[in-house]
Order: sequence, then C-alpha cells, then structure tokens
Amino acid sequence: MTERFDAERHVAEHEQFCYDDAAYVLDALDPEDRAAFEGHLRGCPLCQAQVAELRGIPPLLAKADPETWAPGPPPESLLPRLLWQVRIQQRRRRLRIAITAGLAACILTLLSVSGFQYLHHAQQPKAQAFTPVSSFAGSVHASLTLTSTEDGTNLWVECGHYSSHPYSPGGATSIPTSQWYRLVVINRAGARQVANSWPPDRDIGIAANTSWPEKAIRAVEIQDGTGKPIMQVVL
Repeated sequence: MTERFDAERHVAEHEQFCYDDAAYVLDALDPEDRAAFEGHLRGCPLCQAQVAELRGIPPLLAKADPETWAPGPPPESLLPRLLWQVRIQQRRRRLRIAITAGLAACILTLLSVSGFQYLHHAQQPKAQAFTPVSSFAGSVHASLTLTSTEDGTNLWVECGHYSSHPYSPGGATSIPTSQWYRLVVINRAGARQVANSWPPDRDIGIAANTSWPEKAIRAVEIQDGTGKPIMQVVL
C-alpha cells in the first residue's frame, strides 16, 4: 500500500516539475525554483533521465556564433502582402458595417410601418351593436360608430330589418312621419338631442352629429315615433 502511495505521489510531483528540466540545465531557474526542482529531481527517475539527455545542450550553445542567428531583411513581397491583407480586412469590415446598417434600417422601417398600421388600426372607430330594449326590436338590428371631431361627435348608424318586420323593404310604401325612427343622443347630465330621423321601411345608413364631445355622451337610442326606446347603446 505504501509503495503504491509513493508512486502516485511521484507522478503528481513529476507533472508539477516536468517542464523545468530544460530551464534547470540552462541555469535559467531562480534560486527558489531551482532548489524545489533539485529536491524533486533526487527522487524522480523520469526527470533524472530527461536532465541527463539535455546535459549536452549547453556546450553546443557555447560553441554557436550569435551573429549567424541575426535575421536577414524581410522578403520584398512581405510588405505588399501585408498591406493587401490589411485592405482586405478593412473592406470586409466596411462591408459588415454596411450590411449591419442596412439590416438595421430595414428592421426600423418594418417596425415603423407595422407600428403605424397598428396605431392607424387602433385609432379607427369601432362599430357597437345596439341592444334591444323593446320587443318590437326583435326584427330590427343596428350598429353605431362614433367619431370625435373638433366640433363635437359624428354618429353613423346602420339600421336593417329582418324579413318579418312589418316595415321591411318591400312592405308598406308610405310611412307617416310620426312613425319614423328617431336617433336620440343622451349626455351624462340627462339632456337629450334628436340627431336624425328616418322612415322604418328600408335598410339604411344614417349620418348625424352632436355638439357634445364623445366623452360627454352617456347613451344613444333609436326610438319609435312615440318616443319609446327600441334599441340603445350605453357608453
């Protein structure tokens, strides 16, 4: 068990000092590292063998002429080749920047268009269906669209009739004015305005307006000729 432990310890130490053998032979280790390596060297046959193999290098280096190591002039083609490589790298960098900028511009354009379309769609007034408040409204359907203006609010009503309606298109040809539908706007203070009226013998689109701003309107009603509510939209 003891021999196995020592072998493992020596392997671990060898991994720590295995790169110091050449520096030790060339006397390039500082005193502290040299003392540590020599302490390891005494018990490591691997490092002993490596140091023994490298012992012949210092005498060979002593005989070498340093002047023979002086580098010669660079080849004439080196500078043009380096300049060409620099220009290639610059062109690639400019191309990447241009492509990145182009993609960014396209993305911003798409986002701007999408945002504009979204805002434009979001700002479009939405039609609201009238809710029946009378049994007579069972054969009538209508929708209301409000649009704010500088002078108040515009109203657009689309009113239609089912075939069972007594005044459906193709029914009675003459409807007394007293029996016409009336479009009544009610503000939040309870005041009322008759915005428009029409005969109940046709499917029709009705335009009207009120001086009240949209936020001041509480409800819009379709009434019969007697003033009885048929349908309404509560805002």
